Amino acid sequence: MINNALARRYAKALVQLGSEGGLIDRFREELTVVEALFKNNSELRAAFADPALTLEQKKAIMQELIAKVACSELVKNFLLLLVDKNRVAFLGQIVQTYGQLADEFSGVIRPVIRTAFALDDSQVVAIQGALEKKTGKTRVIRINTQLQKHIAECYEKIKPLGTKSHVFTSQKGGVFTIQRMNVLLKEIKVQYKLNIKNFSCHSLRKTFGRQVFKMSGENSEMALIKLMEIFNHSNMSITKRYLGLKEEEIKEAYDLLTF
Repeated sequence: MINNALARRYAKALVQLGSEGGLIDRFREELTVVEALFKNNSELRAAFADPALTLEQKKAIMQELIAKVACSELVKNFLLLLVDKNRVAFLGQIVQTYGQLADEFSGVIRPVIRTAFALDDSQVVAIQGALEKKTGKTRVIRINTQLQKHIAECYEKIKPLGTKSHVFTSQKGGVFTIQRMNVLLKEIKVQYKLNIKNFSCHSLRKTFGRQVFKMSGENSEMALIKLMEIFNHSNMSITKRYLGLKEEEIKEAYDLLTF
């Protein structure tokens, strides 16, 4: 109970600071990355629990971590405060509580849906649409500069009816469903003789993840943490398995054998 109250006090203070500068989402993102690094690194957790390490040594480790994540100044000071107060062990609880308080502040609802079977993408989208319609909340996806430029070029060529109208519509003027998109992708595969085993909206989602991972280079671990959040996976192992990385890592291990 004391730990929960402590976590809430720290999280609430950070939400208040974030709300003043419009940085609530950025703080959430940075804290989530840092917390994931701790969660997936037992040696890192052990270092901050080690009484043999001095305060300055622990602060140096945290400084290195902060630099790797490129935290904002306020989150940096917050993390160093946790070191000073010997509260790093409560980071997971603080981040979880921060997320709850940030959602309350922003009016975001995060429902948990349990099913007896796995849902495909079309079912997930349908549920998301129903929830958005009922709650009036929408999911916001960040679009980078390069994609913004590409969208602008498409907009000029397609010339939709208005800024709020759908860009890609069927001949009847309706919106393409995921099922219809999968049919079109299969037709494209046959027409252009593409050597792709599974060509669907779901495979494109996986391709997105693989591309992000491959392009991250030395920051691949950070990329996996980001992808874990985007795909809404509970841990990094699931993300690795989803992207097929574990299988590749095993194959690479065999490649290292010499005779």
